[in-house]
Order: sequence, then C-alpha cells, then structure tokens
Amino acid sequence: MRSEQTVRAALLGRAHLDVDDSILLVARRAITTFRLAQRVQRLKRLDPPTREALRFLESVTHMSGDKATPAHRRPAGASGRHIIRGLRRWLELRLRDLENPEMESSQIVREVAVRHERLEALIMRNREIEAQLSDSARAIRGWCAYFRTDEHVAAYRRCAGHLGRLLAEHRPARSRWPSSVVVMFGPSRSLWRMRAVSGRAYLTLPTGMIGFNDRQFEALARMIHGMGGRATVVQAMLQPPYQAIERAMERYGGACPATRGDAHDLGDSFHRVNAAYFAGHMARPRLAWSRAESGRKFGHYEFARDSLVISRRLDDPAIPSWLLDFVMYHELLHKRHGLRWVNGRGLAHTAAFREDERRFERYQEAEAMLRRLSRPGRVSRGSNGSRAR
Repeated sequence: MRSEQTVRAALLGRAHLDVDDSILLVARRAITTFRLAQRVQRLKRLDPPTREALRFLESVTHMSGDKATPAHRRPAGASGRHIIRGLRRWLELRLRDLENPEMESSQIVREVAVRHERLEALIMRNREIEAQLSDSARAIRGWCAYFRTDEHVAAYRRCAGHLGRLLAEHRPARSRWPSSVVVMFGPSRSLWRMRAVSGRAYLTLPTGMIGFNDRQFEALARMIHGMGGRATVVQAMLQPPYQAIERAMERYGGACPATRGDAHDLGDSFHRVNAAYFAGHMARPRLAWSRAESGRKFGHYEFARDSLVISRRLDDPAIPSWLLDFVMYHELLHKRHGLRWVNGRGLAHTAAFREDERRFERYQEAEAMLRRLSRPGRVSRGSNGSRAR
C-alpha cells in the first residue's frame, strides 16, 4: 500500500532531531494519506512496523519547535500549568535510542543538547513559563540538562546493559514478563514500572538508580522478579550517589514549589516544629502543598526524594496553625525514624515512633480534629516508599 510505504520511508528521518520543513511536510502528508486510506478501506489491523512508524510521525509534527499549550487548551486539572506539547513522546524516543546499540552515544548527546537549548530558549522568551511548568515538563527539562554530557550518557548505557544482564540471569522459569527487557532510566515516582508491548518488556526506573553499585543492582534485579531485595534497594535510594543525581536533575528542572498557601505557609510551620521538637537540628526536606484536596490523606513523606507534601485541605483559614504543625511533626518523625525492615517489609509506625508522636503538645486534640475532618474510615497510610498521615 502506497501510504504504508510513505510512512515507512519517512521513518528514515528519525535520526534527525532538527526537523526541517520538507521532513515535516512529508510527515504530515503521510499521516493524512494513511488516515484517509484507513477510513476508505476500513483497515482495522496494522502490522507492528507501520504502527511504530505512524506513532513516530505523529510525534514528528511536534518536533519542529517547542510550544507551551495555551490555557484554554490545557486538560482539566492543569490550571496554571504550562504543558509543552510532544515533550514526553520525544523523551520516550530518546530512551529507546539509548537502548539501541546501533545508535551512537555522541548522536544522542547532540540531540539531547539541542532539545535542552530549545527548552531554555522557550523559557527565556517568556519567563513566566518557568514558574508554571507542569511537573512532567520540569522533570524532563532536568533530565535533558543532566544527559547533555558524554560521561552521563555512557554511565546510563553501562548501567542499563548491566541491569539487563542481571535480569536475564535471575529470571525465574515462570515469569509473567517477556524475556526481552528494555531498561529505561527516566523521570519516575515509582520504584519501578514494567509494561509489555509486542513481545518486549519496557522497564522504567528512576534516573538516580544509575548511581547504584553492583550489589544494589543485584538486589534490584531480584526485587523486580519478586525474589526479595526491596530493603536493599530502598536503602540505596537514600544514599549520596542516588540523591546527588536526583538533586541535580531537580535543580536543572527549575524552581521548587512555593510553600506559601492561601492561609498557611509550610516553611513557617516547619520552622515552628523544628524549633519546638527537634531543637532546630532537623534538615529541611522539600516542602509542597498537594495539587488537590484529599479527605483522608493529610500528608505524606517520601524517603527517596526527601519530600514532604501536605494536603491542600489544611490550607484553610478555619484550620488552626497548630493542627498543620501536628501533621508536619508527624511527617518529620518519618524522616527521623526511617523504616524498620522486617521480613522484607518496611515498618514506619513503630512503638518508638508512636511514643515520640504523643509528645506533641495538643496530641489528643489534633487526633480528634483530624478524625472529624476525614471521611468515614481510617486515616490513610502511604505506600511505595512513602508514609502518610
């Protein structure tokens, strides 16, 4: 079919990040021609090469220049956030290129550097965008800045290859995942995420894991196959090599979220609690309000990111500052006590934790008020490396 041949031919331009007008025109014409043929001939099933080519071409139309999505075209729930079209798809393609042994590292570095320059140029043209970037765009911006160097790209490929070999070595006889695994290190809030597509498994991991040593990668491979190792992996994420990489990308990504809300300031709450209960010795974690109000989850602390998030439901003039301080205190106790590992499970609310929690001056009153604020049911607890109030 002619449209299929056009799509496949246009795919040859994949190696070029700088999409000029002629390539862009071919891409758009190919997509239009193919969609028309699909409607006329009622084509329902596409062969894998054509599907991949079509997905790539649809992303190409966004690669001629980064543009922030106007407010009236943003999805629901994205108010006040600038979303850069095509950015996530571009990242997916680069992650696949990094796994492709035929793709030269120097070429990937050039493409990442060009994309980073375009992002920075877009932000320089409109400084208001930087403060309003979506979390996803901010994370990809940081990823691009970090992988502009040959050294970091080489480390990425070395670690991906090493982990791929360990996964094959430890793969159980009966596994629900395909034997072919593509390892990708990118912006991720999950400990790990796996999805199977066309007979291949795509494993996404936090970028900071490229700082793991051999023993920690061994534990990671065992954990992914359900053979233990979780405690070692979580502890490794708290170590300086992992934290340094994540902090660098966060710094490159831009400004941290504002702590001042409509009625309360998280920074002020932290300083009050730190002075009253930790003698001013507690290092300040990343503080942020949640995007949405929650009825049962008033806060959570993420160990790996040293991040403390408080529900926007507490940012209300009717909420007394001492109640916000109690939730802040509870989450900071997670930072102090850490996790106690028993049979591969991380325990957060230990007897020592509860004893310290009861030191809060208005403990009984705070607990009673939180129960009244919450919906029917128990107070939510965190999971996947975080602990919630």
